[in-house]
Amino acid sequence: MRFPALVLALQLALPITAGAQRLDASRLPSPCDYARCAYNIIAALHGLRVVRGAEEVQVATLGFLWTRDISDAFDGEGHEAARIAVRARRWGALFTDVGLALLASGAISAATNDLDRGSANLMLAGAASVGVSVPLQFLADKHLARAVWQHNARYAVETR
Repeated sequence: MRFPALVLALQLALPITAGAQRLDASRLPSPCDYARCAYNIIAALHGLRVVRGAEEVQVATLGFLWTRDISDAFDGEGHEAARIAVRARRWGALFTDVGLALLASGAISAATNDLDRGSANLMLAGAASVGVSVPLQFLADKHLARAVWQHNARYAVETR
């Protein structure tokens, strides 16, 4: 009866030691190298493009006025940073879009009815909304840069 108990104990202990020795998948050596698989960020009129390798193959775009979820282009810690970037960009885009709509409404109202208090208030609210969006857009950029950095860390060669 002691032998089956010993075998069972070894089977239960093996996954624990194997799990402790396992490396994060993003840190494992890859057949892909930095020149072919590292990410970069390139500015575009409609947002920030995430491109891969020296050929700059487009992977994703973090749009300025609205964005799709780009977190699937990243894994590990980069995935979470990309999710935060998308969330911040969506809030920033909401404030930008509302602000631009209010500015346009106020300008149209001022052009048709002269500059009255209502159109001035619309334009002020629009400017304030766009002003609130700027730090949110920069926050999204910061988290996207973090996601790219974490993606590229797997290709770093450690020298000592």
